[in-house]
Amino acid sequence: MAADWPGFFPRGPEVVAVLITGGADPSAPVEGSWHAETPLHWAASSDDVEVARAPIDGGADIEATGASIGGGAPLDDAVGYGCWRVARLLVERGARVDRLWHAAGLGMMTRTEELLAASPPAQQQLTDAFWQACHGGERRMAEYLVALGADVVR
Repeated sequence: MAADWPGFFPRGPEVVAVLITGGADPSAPVEGSWHAETPLHWAASSDDVEVARAPIDGGADIEATGASIGGGAPLDDAVGYGCWRVARLLVERGARVDRLWHAAGLGMMTRTEELLAASPPAQQQLTDAFWQACHGGERRMAEYLVALGADVVR
C-alpha cells in the first residue's frame, strides 16, 4: 500500500525497503482486481519517484505486465497518467521505450525517429503519439508529428 495512489505516504521508501528486506516480492501483482499491477506500476501512476526507486532497487521487474493502461509495463502507466518523473526514472533504469507514444511523450526525438523508421505507424498511432507529446509538454515533438501527418483535429 505504500506505493498506491495518491503516493507520497510518510516514509514510503523506507516501508517498501523494509518489506522487501523481510521477503516481500517487489514484483507481486495485485490480487482480486481487473488488472495485475505491481507496486512499481502503482508508484509509476502516482509519480512517486522516491517510492518507485525502492522496488527497482529491490529487484522489481521493470518490464512486468499488468498496467491499468493497456496491460503493459509500468512505463505505460507513467506515460499514460502523465507521471513524467517516474517515466524518466524507468527509462534511466532500463525500461524499454518500444512504443511510439512513449517516445513522443518523453520527447525522445532519436528514439521516435528509430521507431518510425522501423515500422511506419498507422494514423491512430501517429495521432496518439501527438497527443502524448502535447500531454508531456513536448512542443518540438508535437510539431514534428504534425509535420508527419498526425491528425490534430478531433
